[in-house]
Amino acid sequence: MINNTIYRENLEYFADIRKDDQMTPIERSNALAKGEEVDRMPVQMMADLVLPDLIGTTLKESELSAKSKAELQIAAYHLFGFDGIGMMHGLYSLPMAMGGKYTESDHMTKSLTEPPIKDIHDFSGLDLDCIKLENDDAAYKAFDAIRYIQDAVGDEITCGMNFTAPFTVATGVVGVEPFLTACAREPEIAFQVLDFVVQAQCKLAKSFLEAGITVGTSDPVASCTVINPKMYRKYAKPYEMKFAEFCSSYTGRPMSIHICGNTTKILKDVADAGFVTFSLDNMVDLEVAKEKIGDQVHLVGNVDPVAIMMQATPDEVRADVRKCYRKAWDSPKGFTIHSGCDMPYGTPKENMKAYLDEAKKCAKEQAHAYKNPKEHHIWDEK
Repeated sequence: MINNTIYRENLEYFADIRKDDQMTPIERSNALAKGEEVDRMPVQMMADLVLPDLIGTTLKESELSAKSKAELQIAAYHLFGFDGIGMMHGLYSLPMAMGGKYTESDHMTKSLTEPPIKDIHDFSGLDLDCIKLENDDAAYKAFDAIRYIQDAVGDEITCGMNFTAPFTVATGVVGVEPFLTACAREPEIAFQVLDFVVQAQCKLAKSFLEAGITVGTSDPVASCTVINPKMYRKYAKPYEMKFAEFCSSYTGRPMSIHICGNTTKILKDVADAGFVTFSLDNMVDLEVAKEKIGDQVHLVGNVDPVAIMMQATPDEVRADVRKCYRKAWDSPKGFTIHSGCDMPYGTPKENMKAYLDEAKKCAKEQAHAYKNPKEHHIWDEK
């Protein structure tokens, strides 16, 4: 699957942003947990759509097997030297495994075109007995891929698994419009769908949790860009918490969450739900998030993946990275730089290099800035 010539060229291209790393991600994480000094703070970037091109393949090809999925993430670590890699179950992989129709292309994730349940009032198709790891192609491949990764680089970096939260998955099981209409007019129907989905997600996550794999979650449709805060509190939040509590019963640790879009109006709700880390999209002002919930959760984010990473110049990328640090580097529960969401296919590698270079410079200074918080720091330069 990998074109070794293209891969080697890009390894050389990104070599400068890896050369100053003195610790592996696991060494860095362990030192931070003990309160010891580190070479720099962690740096992250969501790059699943742009990675295949850098190793001479396509996203579609990289999804064909567990091994090819693993190779993509291993390449990401070797190319970028960032601090965490992971597998995504996929936005609507559960509905697809249940028989939902979808389309796929070379460079985009699979897109659900028809939900498996055609009538939201007919629950005969909601069969938990059919929800098994071996029946879900995406979950099964991800599970094996993580084992490949652990064998290859598991002594240097951890690989987690992300399952989409129940509210978003429910919109795929019965359709977005029918589900949101039920939330507004037939709450008992909406709750029945959510009850099924959270049980299904827990069944799939169990295999990962029993294998000691960290599980996180994301809930794109729960954004206030799509629904209002009242609907989030009634339908999305309780089921995020149910899934998180199930996972935490295995790990003994709280879970991390990412929600796309604008979550400003529900920042406190998410923090109060008990998540340890909240990954924020670019629509949220990090300074506002720090003020409102910085004393409750570790903040992650949030360089704009489109207007900045894809469409801006390298200098503008660097400036936006510094802006994120300027606003949130000293957040009480911690801050990690990240792209706000997945970068689109076609994002220039020059911008990725600029992001990583500037982020690692800031992360190095961040590691020592806590001792002298009032000094001038590189992110103060606009």
